[in-house]
Amino acid sequence: MAKVGQRFRYMGMAEECEPCEFKGICHSLERGRTYRITNVRDKDHPCALHTDDRAVVVEIVEEPIEASIPSRKALEGALVTLEEPECPVVWCPNHFLCSREFLATGQKVLVASVGPEMECPRGLKLRRAVVEKRES
Repeated sequence: MAKVGQRFRYMGMAEECEPCEFKGICHSLERGRTYRITNVRDKDHPCALHTDDRAVVVEIVEEPIEASIPSRKALEGALVTLEEPECPVVWCPNHFLCSREFLATGQKVLVASVGPEMECPRGLKLRRAVVEKRES
């Protein structure tokens, strides 16, 4: 299943993982972060979640966090607080950038880079940005 270049978002530990002796390895990731596979090793371990009962060992790197930022705050290098609540328009193609599931309202972030302006069905002026979490 694992391939170099493949991305995944870690959503937390499944109930089936609780008794596993390898859970400390698999679940040392940050919930909600996206990771990219950089290497697939020639090693596997037993896994109750996979259909063939085996999971391969992979090497990963964290992917940058993308989020929507109000245009007036979207300045590269700025330290901003996410004040906007989660967007209720779940059908919007940009909803994942406006979701506050993993970047909470009140979270401080450093704006690493600013992308294009986004179309918002609510008429908000937003820009796509790569951000880094900071301590609140």
